Amino acid sequence: LAAVPGLLTRLWHFLSSWRRRELLPRIHVRQFRWQGGYRTSRCRQPRVRRSRVIKSRARKLRGRGAAAQKKQCLKQPLNLPTPVTETFLRTLMKRFASASPASETVRPEACVALAKAVQALLCQSTSVVEGLELPDDVAVTVVGDTHGQFDDVLTILDAAGLPSEKHFIIFNGDVVDRGPKQIQLLALVLALKLYAPHRVCILRGNHETRLMGMFCQLGFRNVCLGAYPNGEEVWQAFVAVFEELPLVCIVNKTIAVMHGGLPAQVQDGLSLRDLQSITKVRRPDEEQSWAAQICSALLWNDSSSVPGFHTSKRGGDAMCFGPDVTESFLQRSGLAMIVRSHDIRRDGFEVEHCGRLVTVFSAPRYCGYINYGAFVRFVSQGAGVPGTRLMAGAAFQFERRASMGRDRIRELSDRVGRFDRGGGCCYPGVELAVG
Repeated sequence: LAAVPGLLTRLWHFLSSWRRRELLPRIHVRQFRWQGGYRTSRCRQPRVRRSRVIKSRARKLRGRGAAAQKKQCLKQPLNLPTPVTETFLRTLMKRFASASPASETVRPEACVALAKAVQALLCQSTSVVEGLELPDDVAVTVVGDTHGQFDDVLTILDAAGLPSEKHFIIFNGDVVDRGPKQIQLLALVLALKLYAPHRVCILRGNHETRLMGMFCQLGFRNVCLGAYPNGEEVWQAFVAVFEELPLVCIVNKTIAVMHGGLPAQVQDGLSLRDLQSITKVRRPDEEQSWAAQICSALLWNDSSSVPGFHTSKRGGDAMCFGPDVTESFLQRSGLAMIVRSHDIRRDGFEVEHCGRLVTVFSAPRYCGYINYGAFVRFVSQGAGVPGTRLMAGAAFQFERRASMGRDRIRELSDRVGRFDRGGGCCYPGVELAVG
């Protein structure tokens, strides 16, 4: 039995030689690798050499690839308009929503131009704290971790609306890493910043750092290198933007929005005034200065129900802070509430520390978890009173865009509209007491 394959091979060579001598003009011998055996089949067409078949198939594949690449390039936005218009934003959202992650993306030169334009805007401020003053009857939406889930951000924008005179947006970090459409989402967020520079605030998360982008699973650097021939240049341009992002946003001198949590220096009397005096630290996870330690804590620390500070399950220098720490910082700084992200929540959000802290996470079904997404919305209710800081807040749940459908997204938008008009919010929304 061991000699059967060899005998069959010899027979195949014998028949092939007789085929070339045209003694068997209608016998076409084909070799099949199936359980080590071979078989012959009748064929009326003359045999074509294998090398010719390979070359012809290669030409067809090259042609198909070139046609597909040309078609893809025609779909991509050619240039970044100056200034960015609402029409361009909606076109960008529509194209990226209907395309697969690898089929359509932003041109590399457009990515670099977009990054440099936003970097020039962010360089105007050197502090890690950014202030956001809302006029009367103006809403602000706080978006938590999104991690490249572009379609779910579209759900938030459909429900809450694009930035306008009556609507501000805060992206609370972790826009990239691990998601399917990281480049598309970051391009949209940066385009929103150019569209409304004073109504859109982008905060830095722990994933908007050089080391996390390089070593994280499905990290942003690998995505850039896989999408573009000059991916390293695109990656470096985006990193330059990350290093200019603020870490804390103060809304109407009432609400502090940060990605991670409070640093351990709060026990030594750290207040908002001390944070405002800190200049931006480009690489907080690679430095050991006092300012770098505070910036790293603002990116990495977690909330806890246990009083005081203790080591976080994340390891490293990350810490967990309790409700007493939150209360002391808010009283010392004259604030009413802290809104943070950084932690996945099954309901998309969680009200903690006796209502003084809210955690919001905006990536539903994140990395296989069974969780909702959520966003937090606040409305200024000054009614023309000078110096007022009264605000009303609510958290809204949503699911993956593919499972919601147009009707449920429209229903979510109606709930947001009723809340803005002072009608409260029904489930799945929870009112937040801020004052």
